[in-house]
Amino acid sequence: MFIGAPEIQQISPYTVHKEFEEDVLVCNKRVPIPASFDQKLLHSSEIDDVDRAELRRFYRPGAAAASSLQPGRMYLRSLPTCLDKSWMCGRAAVDSSLLARYYTDTGSALVLHADSVDEIDEVQLMQAFVERSNHLKDKDRVAISNLFDRLPSFSRPRSVYVNLVIDTTNSIYFRRHQEHVPGIMLIEAARQAMYAHYHHFSHWTRSQAAFAIESLHVDFHNFVNPNYPVRIRVEEVESAEARSSGEKAAGIASFYQSNKLAAVATMRANVIKTELFKRMRNVKPLASCDRFLPVKNIARTAAFVSAGGKRLEGTLNDISAGGINASFDHDPSLELNAQFDFLMFVDAIGLVGAKVELLWTEVREGRNVAGFKIIEIQTPCEKRLRETIKNFTFLNMRREVV
Repeated sequence: MFIGAPEIQQISPYTVHKEFEEDVLVCNKRVPIPASFDQKLLHSSEIDDVDRAELRRFYRPGAAAASSLQPGRMYLRSLPTCLDKSWMCGRAAVDSSLLARYYTDTGSALVLHADSVDEIDEVQLMQAFVERSNHLKDKDRVAISNLFDRLPSFSRPRSVYVNLVIDTTNSIYFRRHQEHVPGIMLIEAARQAMYAHYHHFSHWTRSQAAFAIESLHVDFHNFVNPNYPVRIRVEEVESAEARSSGEKAAGIASFYQSNKLAAVATMRANVIKTELFKRMRNVKPLASCDRFLPVKNIARTAAFVSAGGKRLEGTLNDISAGGINASFDHDPSLELNAQFDFLMFVDAIGLVGAKVELLWTEVREGRNVAGFKIIEIQTPCEKRLRETIKNFTFLNMRREVV
């Protein structure tokens, strides 16, 4: 039960193939909720007393005056079931084609006939014709969606809705004041939303399947204001045959703000095993001698412990898959070909250790600079070193060899 639930219900980073919560740009995942259902459900053994109370909180019987409504049904409280044409005059304008999709014209009134309503349209109808006390919040839609997820007898459109998380303190997208949400943030949100859609309907889990994106096309229609909420609808575009094969994924993510279309992103991807995905993206340096400058997360001071137990601390200048370059403030009296246990710390990676051999040393600008060759490294540390180079360094254009 979601009474008292927070306005934002987080989506696990695991679901959208991220590592940290602050990297997740979508929240409040839900699928389309029924516009109405048969009252018999309230007495069904499929639901418990808590779910029954929730249904009565969000749905109501059809208006007695609306004789054209299907009898014995409960209707979503945020949808007007019967719109008197004379009452509608002078109220907020709603596109006639929208009304025609869901309402039957009886002459004097419009009567709801749809079992399902697109959330984008539901919000417009709610804001135009429903009193505020019957409005739904997105956290309510999540609660309703989760409830019907537990009822396999209900078939609903294979769409997913999420909200965009707009955190202006996120320095990745808002390093400076922005008049609008950056387009690159919408692209990443579209990718995450499509993952949320895929994992909701697929029997494959995140540990089993990942996307290798083939194409991504984005049409921007309006600027996105960082001060107003954004809802995203994800729909499938692949055929049922392609979907059943499990080898392809394709979807359209549509961004709406203040009931206006802001952007549409179309993505197509191959679905591959996660282990293969990890191997493909685990980019190795082109050569073991390529040198990389620490950019972030790497502690600049590293430890070098000699065979006799003497500990030296050096400042990292650059690193490679095959060696280390470090500076020392004083003459450590190093002997060529001496071996050391090397250890450095990388935030978000951990400790990286290896056995290294001193190849050369020289004095530069009053400091002793030394080049070490990695002669032994355990597989876990080798993987951490590659991850460190891939994520937290940039090629040193002035040096190519140890």
